[in-house]
Amino acid sequence: MAMRRASDASVSAGKYRQLVTTIADGSAGEEVRQKAAQDLTEIAEGLIQSPHGGTFLDFTVPKLTQALRSIGFQTKPCPLQSMRKSCLEVLCRLPLNQERGQQHAKVIMEFLLDVLAKDNEECVICVVRGISDMLKNCRGTIANEVVLFVGISKGWYRDAKNVAASMLADEGEPKPIPDFPVLGKDGADGREYKPFSKASAFVKGCHSLKVICDVPVLIVIVYQCYKTAVQSMFAEYLPLAISLLSFAPKVPPSAMSPFKKDIFADICSAQIKTLSFLGYMHRLSPEAFIGNVPPELIRAILGMLRNTPPEVTFLRRELFVAVRMILGSDLRRAVLPFLPQFFDDATLFGVGYTSHETLNYQSIEQRQRETEYIPQQLPLDQSEKVASVSKFSLKGIVYSTLAEITHHIRTMLNMDQMAMAIFMFARNIHDDNMGVNMQTMSCKLLLNLVDSIRQKTEPTNQGRELLLVLLEAFVRKFHTLGQFEIPRVFDRVRNGAEEGKSETVDNVSATGVSASSSHTLSLSDEYRHIHGAILNPHVPITQIITDYRYIVKTLICGVKTLTWALTTGSGACVRSFGSREIELYRRLVKYGKNCLVCMFCSSLCVLI
Repeated sequence: MAMRRASDASVSAGKYRQLVTTIADGSAGEEVRQKAAQDLTEIAEGLIQSPHGGTFLDFTVPKLTQALRSIGFQTKPCPLQSMRKSCLEVLCRLPLNQERGQQHAKVIMEFLLDVLAKDNEECVICVVRGISDMLKNCRGTIANEVVLFVGISKGWYRDAKNVAASMLADEGEPKPIPDFPVLGKDGADGREYKPFSKASAFVKGCHSLKVICDVPVLIVIVYQCYKTAVQSMFAEYLPLAISLLSFAPKVPPSAMSPFKKDIFADICSAQIKTLSFLGYMHRLSPEAFIGNVPPELIRAILGMLRNTPPEVTFLRRELFVAVRMILGSDLRRAVLPFLPQFFDDATLFGVGYTSHETLNYQSIEQRQRETEYIPQQLPLDQSEKVASVSKFSLKGIVYSTLAEITHHIRTMLNMDQMAMAIFMFARNIHDDNMGVNMQTMSCKLLLNLVDSIRQKTEPTNQGRELLLVLLEAFVRKFHTLGQFEIPRVFDRVRNGAEEGKSETVDNVSATGVSASSSHTLSLSDEYRHIHGAILNPHVPITQIITDYRYIVKTLICGVKTLTWALTTGSGACVRSFGSREIELYRRLVKYGKNCLVCMFCSSLCVLI
């Protein structure tokens, strides 16, 4: 066995020398060199791990770099382009973290940076991973080349805005290049034509949006591994990145052709990756942002929200994840002058059927699909994971981000801005497509605004009016919970008990409300049709009861806080209750008592 392995190693050693020599031979045919490069890619992994690995590096690196430099950069698909790509894959997979590999790291890095700056998109994307590994594994050898890489990446961002504009400004659609005709029997002229080829000119790497999406990862690695060498240059990325973020098409996306829409979607993706990069850069180097966050950054974010095509909802979701990363820090104060625009649904979610239908926290059709199909296709543990992932949608990301921003700047809001926040989040309390947890979050945010409203001195009594609007919203939520949602929970519990499951409720009537005869604990067929899928059958009933208890407790504390604010308001606030307030509290008692059922149902053994 040992003799056989030695024989295989010697054969491989002789084969790679022959292949590398063929690749470096300029007189050989293009197809021959292409085939040799593909064969070298297949055996390179085994040679690297063999005892001949050091010899393989010493022989291969100089010849491959020399051969790739001699054939130059390719602009169209051809055998030489395929050969270049295969050779670059071999160079990027070399174990340069070993002692023998460190000797060639500088040469390879210089060559890869030359490819990065001048080659086509296909080759540049190929070397990005290799450069990433070298930045992490060859720290002491390529420090000078790192500075050169930073300069190249800044040039990409500097030109990105003009590149995006030129891509959308090109006239006409791309046309495929026809192959040469071949002699044949068919055809009017006695010639048989092959179908159009899909070959087209390559995009230069520095003008590629796909490369721009990969650049932030490399820059972050550079900062983590070579902080002292590039820290002074790091702050220069901020204005260059904002320049790309501020790009907006002259023609609205809805008026673009399908081809231009696809291009613009790629531009949006590059902008989102850049915004995420800025958010991560702020975490690594917050001093670069101190006093250096221009309003153009917030305007650029708003422009991206308005211009993102509604049919690519996944991009809007990624955009809000990036917005949350950058505005979830001390930079949120810069949002204050632009807050009314962030409270506009058309800006947040876009317009059109596609955007709104895919925003729901968990749409009725989606819940029905989960109920009907998941148990048949997946085990129970996997179906629960699928159901939980589906709940994480754009609405949750958007409103939790706005809630966090509003909470931290609530003391700086004026009455008009507070009214906008109250309108948006009071509406969310009654949105059936929002989960109970999201509704509870909206209640908490509104309670955080109460004290700020109470302290405002308004001669027009606008603050008291806003407090009464909040009280009205809470009373209506008590009505919905007590008459519809909580009875739906007990319907599920009773159905589970009839089927012999462990979900049982004892002594429900002992709480003062009869589960069988009370009108408030019955569910109409109409409401069951609309809201019957709110309770996911794969979520444990104990978790559902816990969520409802929590929102009921939050509403009770909210009414207490609102009552205190209404009776201790500053300025010209009326501290006595009139007929309007008395009617609100009457309805509160009427509907709120039914919500206490879930608070005192001890048989479920769920404590707040």
